[in-house]
Amino acid sequence: MANIAGLQNALVDVFIRLRAKQGVPTELTLDLDATDDPVHVDQLGKFFHGYYKSYCYLPLYTFCGDWPLGAVLRPSDIDGCAGTIKELARIVPKLRAAWPHVKIIVRARSAC
Repeated sequence: MANIAGLQNALVDVFIRLRAKQGVPTELTLDLDATDDPVHVDQLGKFFHGYYKSYCYLPLYTFCGDWPLGAVLRPSDIDGCAGTIKELARIVPKLRAAWPHVKIIVRARSAC
């Protein structure tokens, strides 16, 4: 069985390793976004979301440029920003350990 935390952390670890080949970054921008993942059959955890007008999940994605640093599948009966702080608390310390002086900008949609 896959270790979800290990897979999530691997995304950040690989990003750090690949980005380090380009030199020490002075600035990183983390983009967080919640969006719909439509459900087409009767699946556990499905809920109707009024904004998307469908039954769906509401995953939270974290990117740095084109690189995914996190993807959390969530039910859609939650606030769009739910889990944002937890994701940042997982990702930022790893980035700080690699690059202690890097400026980290966090961008998120209004729901995050």
